[in-house]
Amino acid sequence: MSIRRHRLFFILIFVHYTNNNDYSAAEASYKEALEIRRELAKKNRDAYLPNVAETLNNLGSLQNNNNDYSAAEASYKEALEIRRELAKKNRDAYLPDVATTLNNLGNLQSNNNDYSAAEASYKEALEIRRESAKKNRDAYLPNVATTLINLSIFYQDNVPNKELSLKYAKEAVIVLGKCNNTPFVQEALDKAKQVIEKWNNGSFKK
Repeated sequence: MSIRRHRLFFILIFVHYTNNNDYSAAEASYKEALEIRRELAKKNRDAYLPNVAETLNNLGSLQNNNNDYSAAEASYKEALEIRRELAKKNRDAYLPDVATTLNNLGNLQSNNNDYSAAEASYKEALEIRRESAKKNRDAYLPNVATTLINLSIFYQDNVPNKELSLKYAKEAVIVLGKCNNTPFVQEALDKAKQVIEKWNNGSFKK
């Protein structure tokens, strides 16, 4: 089986298992994919190391959703280490991936009550995503909004700070207004508005 078909096979298996809430089977599929990709990376590091990081990041998300926080943290941190290494060699290609893993890690740390670490992860992700959006607005502006919303929720539910929470939520609304109208953008806009409404006792005021 070719690498491309092998990758598609694992994606389809993962979707099937997660749709049926069979997380243990989905995790097993990811771990098998990870083992194969590590082996490939030993033979051709430049070609396959990004795939190792991608699988680790996705595995971390699965483990986080399944409340296996220690395993998720280990997966995310290894993915982050690899992606930082890749970004040193090709900043434009891999820096957005660094931000993705930082954002995911921030979600995990927030869920795990590690608030200082979560704040740092979110803020670094936001900084990177702002930089990426300056170069490619259409591709990365929605990602800026995602991290802005995560920060607004963080300062509402985890480390209450009305001023900061509203600041990030309102900026997210503005940013999303500049994005193409997609279901993802609409869902994100609803989340940002919910943060604002919660602070304003059910009233949305920009």
